[in-house]
Amino acid sequence: MLQHWSRAIAHIWGLECSLTQLDGEYDLNFMVATSTKQFVLKVMRPDCDQAFVDMQCLSLAHLHQQSQSTQVPVPQVITTLEGQHFTVYQDPQGKPRIVWLVSKFEGLHYADFQPKSGPLMHQLGSHMGHMATQLDSFHHAYLKRDFKWNLMQAGWVENELECIESPARKIIIAAIVEQFKGFETALNSLPQQCIHNDVNDYNILVQGSLSQAPHISGIIDLGDMCLAPRVCDLAIAGAYIVLDQAQPEHALAQLVAGFHSS
Repeated sequence: MLQHWSRAIAHIWGLECSLTQLDGEYDLNFMVATSTKQFVLKVMRPDCDQAFVDMQCLSLAHLHQQSQSTQVPVPQVITTLEGQHFTVYQDPQGKPRIVWLVSKFEGLHYADFQPKSGPLMHQLGSHMGHMATQLDSFHHAYLKRDFKWNLMQAGWVENELECIESPARKIIIAAIVEQFKGFETALNSLPQQCIHNDVNDYNILVQGSLSQAPHISGIIDLGDMCLAPRVCDLAIAGAYIVLDQAQPEHALAQLVAGFHSS
């Protein structure tokens, strides 16, 4: 399989390389190493909607065009020899798959990085604020899809409470559902825009060492983008930032302060 996709890269992008397979939930991902650079090849699931990939490619291009003054660390799409953001190539079984190539960031997943300092959380919030500002002017038809991970459509959770086996947990989640219903009208009244919608601790990359202060080196995976109020993006990131924190409210305050600073 690696040989197949390395030949595809040579044919589509003109790059001689070696490949290493990476994790992926639905799609195939490979680290692409040339003699001088590294990239990530994304091979989408069979029958993937082209609009889904088009949305991600155009949003990344938009962020890079918008960030002359402030660079948000998101991947850059590498266009094909024909100047396209993505193309279709047959997999080893002969099935057509959408393929695209992006730049690779160095760093550890935020989930695996220690220590998670206040300044690091503040910097993440600042990057997210800049990203929200820049995505406000991005528009794509696919953003309006019916999507269960859009917090504006979170009411579906109420019908699934019976799958929670722990009675204590079910009480907690049921209370959260009621709280959500209480402010849903106010939430729906807020302006909506394109948001990342999945700044979780595995979509944030961090670099740092004994001689270099930790910093956010990348924010990746825009596949869950949707239209929603900016506060939804902040809420999702906040849910991950507070994990395993002795003082979760302090961690959240750092994230929010960073967001408001930009």
